[in-house]
Amino acid sequence: EPAEPAEPQPADTVHVNAPPNPNLLTSRGPKESGRLKASDENNPERFKVVMEGENAKTTGPQMAELKTQFVRQRALLLAALKKGSQAEESMLSMKDDLTRKDVIIHNLKHDQMALQQELQNQQQLFDSQFQLVQQQHQAQQLQQVKQYQELEMLLHAHMQKRDFPANPEANSAMAGMLSGV
Repeated sequence: EPAEPAEPQPADTVHVNAPPNPNLLTSRGPKESGRLKASDENNPERFKVVMEGENAKTTGPQMAELKTQFVRQRALLLAALKKGSQAEESMLSMKDDLTRKDVIIHNLKHDQMALQQELQNQQQLFDSQFQLVQQQHQAQQLQQVKQYQELEMLLHAHMQKRDFPANPEANSAMAGMLSGV
């Protein structure tokens, strides 16, 4: 059979020749508490490989290859965890930024509503003052019309008195009208 072309793999992928052995167990030394220390992170002796069953006869070169694969996989795991942590940190930062923007938008909307209310109050005040000025102007015009009519009546009465001085009753009525004004 012709060999199938290998699928392209990402650069960070570790190739393992065989599936992991179910009899391959990892354990910590008896004095270790189970917690990782920063100084232990790069120590290759941190984990002990315990073989059981048929594969217990693994040779030195095979063991070296397993250790190399383990170190590579561990490095990939650490890199993935670091990237995941950075992504989570970035996501939290973006959420914080979004929250800040939401607060700013809310405050701007609140300020806009307050300004609109103030503008509406000023418009109502202006309208009421304008109506008051209009009413005063109309009252003043009405008063002027009344004064004009009174003056017109007085002038008319004076003209009649001058044209007809012989009628004493008309003169006395005109004099009473003049004294009442």
